[in-house]
Amino acid sequence: MLIGTTAVRLEIPHEPGEWMDLRALPWRVLETARLAAAAHWQRTNAEMAKAYGVELLKELRDIDLARLKAALAEEQQAAASNGAGVGRDFDLNTLLQKGIAGWSYSPDPPTPAQIDELDERTAGWAAAEIARLSLPPQDADARKKS
Repeated sequence: MLIGTTAVRLEIPHEPGEWMDLRALPWRVLETARLAAAAHWQRTNAEMAKAYGVELLKELRDIDLARLKAALAEEQQAAASNGAGVGRDFDLNTLLQKGIAGWSYSPDPPTPAQIDELDERTAGWAAAEIARLSLPPQDADARKKS
């Protein structure tokens, strides 16, 4: 199926009366967003390893694994409920710039600079909705469980 030209109008749940026209993204854009997110996390991990080195490894060895697993489960549940987990799998900027077709803030299509001005909550919501529209149903369900 060809996608990318049709947009769905969704009400922004935390902004009564405001809406966004969001579109599903084609596989090539999703792949670009995945690669950008992976590159970001690789850079972040390399910077952390360089900054903390052996000291970080020693501390990680001493962490109570049960406590760590409980904290991770709680964080994943919170992220799934507000769309924040999308940032681990996809570059948010790519999703937002390619997936927002219009909005109630202006009669004109949003510019990249205007999209960059979204607050974090609205950007996270929009990115999660774009991912939901773009991913096959089984992928979307699996993401919610992880």
